Amino acid sequence: MTAQIPHSFIYLGHHDYSLAAVEKDWPFKPKQYGFTPVAYSSACWRGYKCHYVIEDKKLYLDTLTIGLEDSVPPVWNGISAAEAQYGAWEYHQVGLPLEYSGGIVLCRGFINEMYVHMGTQRPYSYRQVLELSLEKGLLTDVTDYSKEMKEIRKFLLESQSKIPNSEADKRLDDVFLQAYVNKWGRS
Repeated sequence: MTAQIPHSFIYLGHHDYSLAAVEKDWPFKPKQYGFTPVAYSSACWRGYKCHYVIEDKKLYLDTLTIGLEDSVPPVWNGISAAEAQYGAWEYHQVGLPLEYSGGIVLCRGFINEMYVHMGTQRPYSYRQVLELSLEKGLLTDVTDYSKEMKEIRKFLLESQSKIPNSEADKRLDDVFLQAYVNKWGRS
């Protein structure tokens, strides 16, 4: 599997955050709005990419890029779709408020040496990692995990000669997943 395009985020005026993890289901689910996404690239098997924004502490869907079987996409909320790359369609300036409750992990400042060609990039592959807590779409708390991610990168560099990469990755994935299972109560 090709590295997957992450959902993106505008937060505090920065347009370059990647959404790395969510506590619960995704904040926006196309099927709830009558869309049936189809993969439009090997880098987007889920068939859609969301660009979210936090404005005045409220979560919104800003842009939706989506693969559709229809050659003419529907007008959605009064917005016509524009053609995008790879045969996908984009709905710009959607401004849809989202009532998401839970945690969202945002990352920015990707470190190229940490690139993983398969699946999604890991949060420790970024210089800045934030967890946003939301309640019914309202931002209630922000926790900065950037220092912890730096420690994980340090561990990776120090252990490269001692532990095979796949084993180190599995250990780190287990630690990261377990931290969120404990925090968010998922099994």
